[in-house]
Amino acid sequence: MKSPILDMKPSLVFVNFLRDCSDINGVDVELVRRSAIGAVKYLRKQGDQSEASRRLEKQWYASLDTGKPDWSVYGDDYYLAELWSCWAVYSRGYMRSIRGVSDDLGVVYSVVDLGCGFGLTTAAWKELYPEANIIGTNLDGIVQTKLARLNADRHGFQIVSSINEIEEPIDIIFASEYFEHFQEPIQHLLEIVQTLQPRIIFAANAFSARSIGHFKRYCLNGHWIDGLAISRLFNKAARRFGYKKVETGFWNNRPTCWMRQERVVE
Repeated sequence: MKSPILDMKPSLVFVNFLRDCSDINGVDVELVRRSAIGAVKYLRKQGDQSEASRRLEKQWYASLDTGKPDWSVYGDDYYLAELWSCWAVYSRGYMRSIRGVSDDLGVVYSVVDLGCGFGLTTAAWKELYPEANIIGTNLDGIVQTKLARLNADRHGFQIVSSINEIEEPIDIIFASEYFEHFQEPIQHLLEIVQTLQPRIIFAANAFSARSIGHFKRYCLNGHWIDGLAISRLFNKAARRFGYKKVETGFWNNRPTCWMRQERVVE
């Protein structure tokens, strides 16, 4: 199946992304452009981390040391560049891989893209399943969500700020670089399973990676746990919640595919 979002040259998608940024009052489009190009090179190990990235990363981790996470980092213009680089280097590839196994996923009536950024992955899901109800989640009141709403209007999906706004059981959950942004990711996974009852979960986690919005350590049942350990416990919890990891043949096993085998936990 052809997809304008997934098959268009990334450079052309980038031009459209910058054009959308220019439609949002107050966005420094030139900063976003330069930073996004640098961020892609950095993720591909073709360049050094930019000064803007180091600044925002330092701001985030300094706030963790005070015990008060500085959520304002998500509203910084530079963070738009971070999101673009994650799309260009990671999420686009994940979606192309998922498209390759879409015939094996059964009938899909609904998909939720958790933490959808500016909505390119969400748009790709809508192109993959045009008759399905596609929903992206994101924080209210920040620029990335304004960009996501532009894509939602353009492609015909919904944007909500909380999974509690979603009433129907969901066929597929997509979570790319999402759970790292929660200090209690396993508890949040349980909330998602109980609320949305997803049949399939695609998750690409990087709990040990240092990045803006990622935590240094995670909490489970009152205990502090490092990223490597929480990754193993996350997989263990998914099995306990009734899901089985499915071998997909995806490069580097990302994203991980979990299919429900048992009744959803209550």
